[in-house]
Amino acid sequence: MATTDAFPYTCPGLPAAQALYDPSKEADACGVGYVVNIDGLKSHKPIINDDLRAYDLFRLVVVVAVAVAVAVAVTVVAAAAALVVIAVVIVVAVAAAVVVVVVVAAAAAAAVVVVVAVAVVAAAVAVLARAAAVAVVVVTVATAVVAVATVLVAVAVSAAEAAAVVVAVAAAAAFVAVRRSIRSKDNGSCGGNKINKVDVDIIPMVVKERKTKAASRTSVLHFQLVIV
Repeated sequence: MATTDAFPYTCPGLPAAQALYDPSKEADACGVGYVVNIDGLKSHKPIINDDLRAYDLFRLVVVVAVAVAVAVAVTVVAAAAALVVIAVVIVVAVAAAVVVVVVVAAAAAAAVVVVVAVAVVAAAVAVLARAAAVAVVVVTVATAVVAVATVLVAVAVSAAEAAAVVVAVAAAAAFVAVRRSIRSKDNGSCGGNKINKVDVDIIPMVVKERKTKAASRTSVLHFQLVIV
């Protein structure tokens, strides 16, 4: 059996290129390599003592530990990268949500402004419609009042003309009656009651009245009787 004081040990019976321990090579001179089974065939199980087995186990553990550490590191890095990506996605989503909220708020404000403007315009239109209706009523009433006033003025003019005619007739009748009375007293028909001197002055006065746009008319003939 070959010595196993050092790892890996060397086999003096092998060439220098195969001096290191290699369980895949035959090394019968050193007592390692292949073992003969009962049927005489060579087995692929190498003959390894406890030290070599412990060394291979340590190397396997180190390799596995390194692989596990690398896998863990890769997993941690991947997880961190995924977390970063998730954080970026969350930030972008939050920003998009904020933008959407701002846009919705602006749209709502614009809708409120439009509704208020429409309400104001509708109120203004209603006020103008009421004002127009009132104006129509006022114009109608004013037209009726003007028509009534025209009729009243016409009636008043006609009444004034009729009154002027009546007054003129009455004045003429009074004048005739007074003159007859004076003549009868002057002739002594009242028992000798004679009036020495009677001056009768008839002062006619013409009063001109202007009604609406009609021409000036002579309406009333006034007289004054002066007895001296």
